[in-house]
Amino acid sequence: MEENLCYNLEFLDPNLSKFTVESPSETTISKYANMADLYENNILSWGYMGHYFTRDALLELQLDKHSRILDVLAGTGLLGMEIKEFGYENVDSLDGCAEMLEKAKEKGIYKRYFISLLGEGHTLPIQDDTYDVVIMSGAIGKCHIYPSSSFPELIRVSKPGGFIVFPVRTDLMDDGKYVGGNFTTDLGIFEKAGILRNVREPKFYEGYFKGIDCFTYIMKVLK
Repeated sequence: MEENLCYNLEFLDPNLSKFTVESPSETTISKYANMADLYENNILSWGYMGHYFTRDALLELQLDKHSRILDVLAGTGLLGMEIKEFGYENVDSLDGCAEMLEKAKEKGIYKRYFISLLGEGHTLPIQDDTYDVVIMSGAIGKCHIYPSSSFPELIRVSKPGGFIVFPVRTDLMDDGKYVGGNFTTDLGIFEKAGILRNVREPKFYEGYFKGIDCFTYIMKVLK
């Protein structure tokens, strides 16, 4: 498996052979736009389980069903569909790719659809202290987002005492774009500053994709 391929998306679109870790956000968005029609069926056929693991982590919190939730890098709405099955319907979505969110709209999952990039100095079109929980299932790592550059905005739109819930693939935890070269050090910036706290030890899951594992995190916002 070539190092320069992001999330192995070449399996979803044969034109992604030049989709490298250096691709700017606009390139990443255009690639997702081009494969929006194929994305969901292909990624599920590839054994994707990240949305289930994120759902399970959210359910651990036993939150009120009226909690305000933001699904980050929501894509076609796989995670949104899962949590809706458990009664969570006060959910908004955020993604940089309009074409992917159009697929989610067809399912009627979310209340609001925010089209915006995250990180790299972008400010989300969302007010401070809006959400009880921020969730994401396929967001961390190469060609996507990194805690040091993206979490400040997620923390800003979270309520004090809220949560940020997400998985991280084990094969994407070491990367030169993380502060310190790895995910743990990058996330640790916010823990050392007393802004985030790990609610429980990261939970290991086999089979995020076939042959690829992950850890799920539940971070409490302490601002």
